[in-house]
Amino acid sequence: MNRIVLFANVADVATKVLLPRILQEIDSKNDAMVVALFLEGDVHEVLSYWHFWKNRMIRSAQVILGSGRSDKAVLVPPISSRRIIRKYGFPVYRLPGNDPNHSNVLHIIKNSLDADLAINIYCRKLFRQPLLGSFKKMVNYHNGFLPRYRGLGASNWSIYMGETRSGYSFHLMSNKFDTGNILGSGEVSIGEEETPADLERRKAIEAANGASELLDTMIDGQLGDPQLGMGCMHNRQSNDLMVQVATPSSLSRDEWERRLKAFLRINTCLHNRWYSVTGISPCKGPGKLAFCCKDGDWMQVTSVNFWPVWVKMSFRRT
Repeated sequence: MNRIVLFANVADVATKVLLPRILQEIDSKNDAMVVALFLEGDVHEVLSYWHFWKNRMIRSAQVILGSGRSDKAVLVPPISSRRIIRKYGFPVYRLPGNDPNHSNVLHIIKNSLDADLAINIYCRKLFRQPLLGSFKKMVNYHNGFLPRYRGLGASNWSIYMGETRSGYSFHLMSNKFDTGNILGSGEVSIGEEETPADLERRKAIEAANGASELLDTMIDGQLGDPQLGMGCMHNRQSNDLMVQVATPSSLSRDEWERRLKAFLRINTCLHNRWYSVTGISPCKGPGKLAFCCKDGDWMQVTSVNFWPVWVKMSFRRT
């Protein structure tokens, strides 16, 4: 019997899609069982559902006002740890400090679980020794093609780079981010007006459809295929550089539009005040919250934090 430990970030839309399906597939197999689930993030279920409904209402209001983007990902409900315990019976733990390498986690794995395999879904901290050595095999779900989109924000970067398709990968974990052999992968098309969160959701659905095959690959002891080609690593700093623009005139109109499409917001300084810009439109020249792009085109800020400018200016100082 293969004993499996799961690690998951409860806040991510991919986890909300993938985790229930992986649990279902493991439960259906005669030679595998889950012995524990470690969760990263806020696992308080009442607050999770309150935030879920609040965010749905806010997003609906923003879409009605024309300042937001319709996003099916916001419809995916939170994960209920109590429901998982009732259905499957294994223990669910919260990662101390959201750190899978914490000594308490290692103690539980070593002394209580006797586990063979592990799967990680979106816990973002690097898994290190001795945690990696606690299992025969550890597999990570990554939301991009490897090695081209290693690190954070793979969906955002694939949109920014003008890709027509975006991928996902299940790979063996090592002491470096997203470098291990690939056990399974797939891809989906990128919709013209698709948000990164919706792209994440669709990739997770596609990956979930291959969960049974992934588990068979892990249980059979297959080592996967090495990553081939040139790699690129995106971290928190590289993502921040895309959304932090001190001088709006330093970007062309095309660059503004590409970044907003891929990263949804740009924090910039206009008239000595910082704004989280989420929408722009062409204008004829200088005006309130207007700026000249690097290529000479004039643009007007239309929404801030996904609210129309008039709402933000009327009810809250930004």
